[in-house]
Amino acid sequence: MRSPSPARVAVGVATAVAGGLLAGGAAPAAHSEAPGLGCGDALVEKTLENGAAWRMCARIHPIKGLVLEKVEFRPATGDYEYEGYKRVIDQLYLAQLNVPYDTGAIQYNDITEYGFGDEHLVEQSPELCPGEARDVTQSFMLFGELIERTMPGICVDEVGTGLATHSQERLSGGGPRFVEHGTGLEVSSVSKISWYEYQQKVTFDDHGQIDVGLGATGDVAPGAMFFPTAPEEGWPLGSATEGEQRYGASHWHNAIYRVDFGVDSGEHQRVERWDYARPPEGPSSWTVHGRGTVEDAAFSSIPGDDHNELTWWRVVNPDSLNKDGHARSYELVNRNPVDHFASVTQPLVTFTNKRDCEEYASDNLNPGCPNDSILDYVANDDAPLTDPVAWVNVAFHHVDRDEDQSPMQVHWQRFQLVPRDFFAQTPSITPERSCVNGFDEGVDTSARPCVATNQVRPSIETDRATVDTGTIMTADPGTWNTARTRWDYSYMWFRNGAPITTVGEDGVARPALGPTYVVTPADAGARVTVKVTASQVGFPSGTAESVAVQVVGRPRSTPTVGLAAPAGAYGRAGTVTVTVSNSATGTVTLTLNGRSLGAKTLSRGRTLYSIPRTTTPGRWTLRASYHGNTTLNTATRTTTYTVTKARPGTVKTKITKKPSSRKKGKATITIARPTGLTAPRGKVTLVLKKGSKKLKTTATVRNGKATVKLPKTTRGTWKITTTYTGDTRYTPARSVVIRLRATSEKGLKQPTVEGRH
Repeated sequence: MRSPSPARVAVGVATAVAGGLLAGGAAPAAHSEAPGLGCGDALVEKTLENGAAWRMCARIHPIKGLVLEKVEFRPATGDYEYEGYKRVIDQLYLAQLNVPYDTGAIQYNDITEYGFGDEHLVEQSPELCPGEARDVTQSFMLFGELIERTMPGICVDEVGTGLATHSQERLSGGGPRFVEHGTGLEVSSVSKISWYEYQQKVTFDDHGQIDVGLGATGDVAPGAMFFPTAPEEGWPLGSATEGEQRYGASHWHNAIYRVDFGVDSGEHQRVERWDYARPPEGPSSWTVHGRGTVEDAAFSSIPGDDHNELTWWRVVNPDSLNKDGHARSYELVNRNPVDHFASVTQPLVTFTNKRDCEEYASDNLNPGCPNDSILDYVANDDAPLTDPVAWVNVAFHHVDRDEDQSPMQVHWQRFQLVPRDFFAQTPSITPERSCVNGFDEGVDTSARPCVATNQVRPSIETDRATVDTGTIMTADPGTWNTARTRWDYSYMWFRNGAPITTVGEDGVARPALGPTYVVTPADAGARVTVKVTASQVGFPSGTAESVAVQVVGRPRSTPTVGLAAPAGAYGRAGTVTVTVSNSATGTVTLTLNGRSLGAKTLSRGRTLYSIPRTTTPGRWTLRASYHGNTTLNTATRTTTYTVTKARPGTVKTKITKKPSSRKKGKATITIARPTGLTAPRGKVTLVLKKGSKKLKTTATVRNGKATVKLPKTTRGTWKITTTYTGDTRYTPARSVVIRLRATSEKGLKQPTVEGRH
């Protein structure tokens, strides 16, 4: 298919990019975790080829058909723009499909009269759905019979969207070229309404754009009603029969979508209208000025009457700002005609506040506002427009043609929701272009690169000719590109390719940083280099390494570190033996899952560590680090240390309220704990048994105690057993079986039961 990430093709000029990190921010590929949407099996989540991701809830409504909710986007640049996902729209669906025929004899409202769900939903077979077919569970009445079925009804697929971006920096064809081919998440369903079959398809591309489309296929409407003899009412299909030509009746597909915006989950959003016109006295004849107006009340807008072909709208969350400080928004792009012959289909767009009863664009089926249309919604909405719902009219006048028979080739009507300032830059920005933001004197990643690019290699100067212990090394950062910014430099020192570390009094090894380094005995015979990182906020950093400097002296050998760590148990201190070969001298540090247990001095290459008795059961990582000496290098060893559960103390059962045949009882269970350890938790089960009859009750153990409600009992001898189920620190335990007599009046006699596991 397409390349998995934006492709940068260098033609004639090679530009080195080191690190790939944006200074002051995270790596573009990093993603933050986000809470779920809470829609269970309806969840659709897809990471696209370039790393961008969409997620939403997708379901089939009996009338509306495909309904998408809680639609959220995460850009390919990860946390560079924002953390995790951000909401775009709360809900999207087709709210009416009005189909009037030019003959004037008939019109249909396919959503409210038929519906796109129930029996009209078409199964997503492998031939229909090339991607993943998602099951839909339905229950409906058909000809007096209850139909219950589960079938694949939604298709989810990643599709190519063609060329996304292209930039060739030099007119002659040389120099860097940036090429990106896009993909999108396509979510669709198909519904059959008589002779017509409709595909509802929404494509979510990898740059945050949403394309909403309705495709009509199936067959030309049959019968004399739909084949008039008047040529002005249709188009000739087929040849004349007995001297009479029939015409396939032309008709409208007036699709009105309901879009409930939720830009970054804003509580208050606003609708802006933008118009463009020539000023009365412009500096030239082609001067055009734009003006934005906040729509503060519900409205409908009719082309020609209320707006012209340059007008557009966007929904803004004024409380959500991108990295440039601009308010995030989504723009509505609708370049379709409208059916001027009916009042409800005249507006290109209608905006109202969200009201739960306003579900359909006309012939509303919700009993809260029955039979209303978008015109009524506007008339009845006198609140400030702060929770906008867009009713988007996407019309298509279908004039039949010979090629429509048969089946009819699919014809589309669509609109787009386009991010406007939702991101500070293109949401697939590469490091090479990341600093191009706002006014720029010219894009040239060769002469004026964004990335910190080393031009003259870093070097090391020494304070003496013979480099040995005590020599002071000073790093020179070298030369870097400075056409766009001045860089800050950081330094890290390396010995034979590995970072040089020093161990502090706390036993923690830290890297050697800074522009200077003093040679130690550990460096004898080694090659020392320094890596310089150039960085600046808003620019990708770069790293370059110096030529190595040879330290005189005999190279040290590397010893072998041994770790003997027998399994321990909770409540009992463990012992770990650390050994270093060659009867080494010096110090070692032991860490338990990264937590230091301190530094110790070796004696004849050996030392002991004690693992705290409070270490919880599980598998722990032990790491022993030897810090080296004048003849030996540093060395490490890692192993797994296992801690098993402890056995709890005595399980005691004390009956505090005796049960009888008429009253329930109560008992207190106490589980002893070893001194200094955490009290047991978990569950206890108390079983009362008499012959084949068994009564059972459970309770939660908190701080080593549990209160158990005892069931009513009948007369006779009962056997009582108390079982502790254990927890993360303790193994299960059970008391001895106790025989007790119960009476109808006084219940159980013996008040205390003791036992051990």
